[in-house]
Amino acid sequence: MCAAPVLTDVLRVRGGAATRKELLDLGLRDELNAALSAGTAIALTGARVVLPGLPDDKSAALAIGGVVSGLSAARVWGWSLKHEPSEIEVTVPRNSSRKARPGVVVRRRDLPVGANSTGAITSRAQTVVDCARDLPFDEALCIADSALRDGLATGLTREDLVAAAAALPRTGRRRAFDVIAVADPRAANAFESVTRAIVLPIAGLSVEPQGDLGLSEAGAEQYGDLVDARLKLLIECESWAYHSGEEPFRRDIRRYTDLVTRGWTVLRFVWEDVMQRPDYVRRQVERVVERLGPQTVPRG
Repeated sequence: MCAAPVLTDVLRVRGGAATRKELLDLGLRDELNAALSAGTAIALTGARVVLPGLPDDKSAALAIGGVVSGLSAARVWGWSLKHEPSEIEVTVPRNSSRKARPGVVVRRRDLPVGANSTGAITSRAQTVVDCARDLPFDEALCIADSALRDGLATGLTREDLVAAAAALPRTGRRRAFDVIAVADPRAANAFESVTRAIVLPIAGLSVEPQGDLGLSEAGAEQYGDLVDARLKLLIECESWAYHSGEEPFRRDIRRYTDLVTRGWTVLRFVWEDVMQRPDYVRRQVERVVERLGPQTVPRG
């Protein structure tokens, strides 16, 4: 009876799942049968065995012989997303005959070596570049920003992303590089990332996430969500939760008033406008840049 924990340890080391053949090759036939009978392991289709309580994403991937990928993998990694995925995305080998199931989207690709080294999920770097080549730019930027921000703890670097993008097939590689080039770990959340994606194409504008406002007074917040110091333009992503108290409200009113007296222009956008009315946000910023540009940009 003491052998049962060995099977559990093997599954845990492999990310919560293994093929039946892998377990049999380790001499765990009796332990496997006992675990399946006791419910401490679960058999899926595709001759795969998983630990109970495995997230639905991984279970779906293992059931069809693939790995959780794309937006679903980004959610598993805990990154900040523009929106939650409505379906589970699974990548299977290109020559796989596995078919999609209800609620599961199947992609057929050549999985790079190590892509599923953490179990039934693409690696962090592979997840970022897959999202960058498949998703709209703003959604992909949310994920890349969040991955680099998370990299302070996980060790993921921009160089890792560049290497993963370089290994992509030609289709989608340029899109991945474009996202990686502007990804920034200083972006605080998806709200800021999407706003930045909206305004990045505007000519004459160069915003910096959490940019320095040059305030030196005690108690003054030194940084702004998106800052173009040359134009003295601050773009703030305003959420009700952050200003739900009297003191935060008073603090920000004083801060914005102080910035205006120093020659700054302050634009404030709410979540609904950024996520649902991007053209409105872009137009408003363009108008301000057109007004500020001739006064601040040297001719020629």
